[in-house]
Amino acid sequence: MDRQAAISVALGTAKLNLERFEAIERLSEPFVIVAEGFSVDEIDFLPHIGKPVSFDVGDEMDHVRYFHGLLTDAVLTKVDISGAHYRLTVKPWFALLDQNLNYRIFQDKSIIDIAKQVFADAGMKDVEFDKLTGAYKPREYCVQYKESDFNFLSRLFEDEGVYYYFRHEEAAHKLVLCDGKSAHQPAPGYESIRFLPVSGDEATTPDTLSDWNERVSSVSQATVTLRSFDFTKPQNPVEAVAKGAGQHPGDALEVYEYLGDFTEQAEGEARGQSRLAASRAPRRLYTGGGDVLGLACGGLFTLTEAGVDRFNQEYLITGLNHVIEAESHRSGDDRQARRVNVVAIPGDTLFRPPLNATKPVSTGVETATVTGPPGEVIYVDEWGRVKVRFHWDRSPDQPGKTSCWMRVSHHAAGEGFGNVDHPRVGQEVIVDFLNGDPDRPIITGRVYNGQRKHAYDLPAQKTRSLWKTQTVGRLGDYSGAEKTPAPNSLGFNEIRLEDKGGAEEIYIHAQRAMVREVLLDDSLSVQRDRATRVGRDRVTAVKRHETTTVETGNQTHEVSQGNRTTTIEQNDSTTIRSGDYSVKVDKGAVTIEAAKSITLKVGSSSIVMDPSKITLSSLTIVSDATTLQRVLGTMTEVDGTTATTITGGVVKIN
Repeated sequence: MDRQAAISVALGTAKLNLERFEAIERLSEPFVIVAEGFSVDEIDFLPHIGKPVSFDVGDEMDHVRYFHGLLTDAVLTKVDISGAHYRLTVKPWFALLDQNLNYRIFQDKSIIDIAKQVFADAGMKDVEFDKLTGAYKPREYCVQYKESDFNFLSRLFEDEGVYYYFRHEEAAHKLVLCDGKSAHQPAPGYESIRFLPVSGDEATTPDTLSDWNERVSSVSQATVTLRSFDFTKPQNPVEAVAKGAGQHPGDALEVYEYLGDFTEQAEGEARGQSRLAASRAPRRLYTGGGDVLGLACGGLFTLTEAGVDRFNQEYLITGLNHVIEAESHRSGDDRQARRVNVVAIPGDTLFRPPLNATKPVSTGVETATVTGPPGEVIYVDEWGRVKVRFHWDRSPDQPGKTSCWMRVSHHAAGEGFGNVDHPRVGQEVIVDFLNGDPDRPIITGRVYNGQRKHAYDLPAQKTRSLWKTQTVGRLGDYSGAEKTPAPNSLGFNEIRLEDKGGAEEIYIHAQRAMVREVLLDDSLSVQRDRATRVGRDRVTAVKRHETTTVETGNQTHEVSQGNRTTTIEQNDSTTIRSGDYSVKVDKGAVTIEAAKSITLKVGSSSIVMDPSKITLSSLTIVSDATTLQRVLGTMTEVDGTTATTITGGVVKIN
């Protein structure tokens, strides 16, 4: 019996007589509905674009199911005696999320948490999450990068094996997220469907399938290997392998992919299994058709009475194509008013979405601003990583939570050695992305800008190269220093190289202390003058020998105020090769003290003093007193071997 299809459309105030209706549904794809009809009066569909459209599909006996969506396109195809003819395109609200473009960062959120936030921000509430059974690990850092909400969520779902279908109601359509068979049920009344073939122009019996075909194919993939890199354990690459059973050598090929974005093997294995399942699910695919208006994509049914016994099993519907034509729209003797084409896989086959969405690739570097909590000047973790805020980031300011921790490139990075210069809060840095992946940023450099300018005026000081830092925190106490910093000044350490011709210079400034450590030799060669000034004390300790040579000119030691003390544990020798030796004490006395003896010697003449006597020895000894000369002693001897002469104006003896 040819039961006529009945279909009506609710389109606000617009009245449209439908002539043809086609709905295409696929798992993990937005459905598309194309409806053709006419109106006696011309309709301006622009006010209806984006508005809900509901289709009530059934026959002359009963309602069967609804289709619901949003009007996305309307075309006036012709105008004839019956009125204006239109072709309408209806899609789900999720498909409209393909029209926007956004940049945003998600941190420590699972893909489900991310989806909830994206849907909420888009004002979309018709989503069901309760069919999900898997545990989804939070992602430390996930970026929506110059892409639509639809592409962003699609690639996240595909990456972790989440798929969806739509449940249509009279006044709404709902996105149902799922990850396993428990999310699927048969449509009421379609738990089992008979296989009933037809011949010739015989009409298909309602609620039966008239044809059912099997297609098996080699997907060539039996192994998916995913590899990543954990910089905290660089010697151990993270590798996950997912394997399936191949039927022949050509059906056992490996897909090897370096992702670089996971650090745990279990995470990689789950993603590998999802990829493998997506490629292998359609290896046994079933297609057919019949008068089964009530079927819905994502539903289950059991086929009965098929000529091939193994066809009589449970199936998961992965695709549907409803085609309904009004009697007046059909041509010739075509009596088929409706047909539903079905695509399905065995009910026990794990379905996973194929990787259709494309992850954006950064085609170049970006700059960003280093961030940190209030009061922090240098904000790093144990690896020296920093956080930044990208210029495109419009999210509310959360210092220290603006991005993931990013590794920083240095001139050298060895085990316990290298170069370290941490980017500071507020500095503009250059950010590149490993393999162009927006989720894997790395800082490769720094740049000045209008707020943070060069240390010296340019181009006037263009010949200067330098490394200049800035003190973090208060400068501290400089008591005792000859020169102290100005109040509220910014402290700094600096190494500066001046390459201007005639003024070449290497300048070093230490804000507080400067420490040099040389484990072996230290050599300094100055071709002209050298000046050293110490504002307070200087201590020099030489463990072995010290030699000072002044080749020409003079050496001067001056103690302007205070004393000089020299202590020598053993011998002290001063040799003057030419010239004189002079000791002058303007005020005070000269004391020379020795435990054994003191000898003054000029040629053959000498004065020798020891604890018991003083011996003067010379060819001639002259003692000349201008006023008085006295020689005192308990006993006094004057012995002239040849002669003794005593003369005087008056000579008194005793």
